[in-house]
Amino acid sequence: MSEENSEFTKEELAEMEQRYNDFIAGSGNFDIDRLVAFAKKMIAEFAEENADLVFYGFAIDADLLCFNSVVHFEKELSESKKRYPQSYSSPEDVLNSKWNPGNWEFQGFAYFDPDDGFSAEAYEAHYDYVMGIVQDAMEVEGFKGFGPLDIPEGAQLSDYARTMNEVIRRLIAEKAFNCLKTTQDFRAVRVEHSY
Repeated sequence: MSEENSEFTKEELAEMEQRYNDFIAGSGNFDIDRLVAFAKKMIAEFAEENADLVFYGFAIDADLLCFNSVVHFEKELSESKKRYPQSYSSPEDVLNSKWNPGNWEFQGFAYFDPDDGFSAEAYEAHYDYVMGIVQDAMEVEGFKGFGPLDIPEGAQLSDYARTMNEVIRRLIAEKAFNCLKTTQDFRAVRVEHSY
């Protein structure tokens, strides 16, 4: 497309191309070893402080590390069903609530920062890309929205997504969650801010 046919200037197109390339390729923005070491340390400390609770899920939500207990989920669900019965009428609604760290008792019990190997800039590039997908999807008639576990197409490609997926894979492989009481179906996930 020539510049005269575009609604963007040459500089804006160059900036968009650079952001896309940064989004896909990354540039060593994260230090996976430091992120994993930090998460393992925080999980072990958290387990000591919460030895009496049983957990069903761990999530990385942007830069936040999150846990939720079975007791908290059941209490929150019961109260929410009473207040908003129409919002919890299907199994999908309950599942979305269960995996939305915004509802979790321990959302952000710890968080990654640059000292731990986290790149806010790379996360922002990822977030902007995902929100662009969400905005485009909202224009489609009949679109009902994404749930916290729905990963929009293309969102797995970013430096942030690949790094956080690897952090979770390594936490599982290195048995970082074995210090906690967990359910049989315990899951560790990365959620998107696409809902």
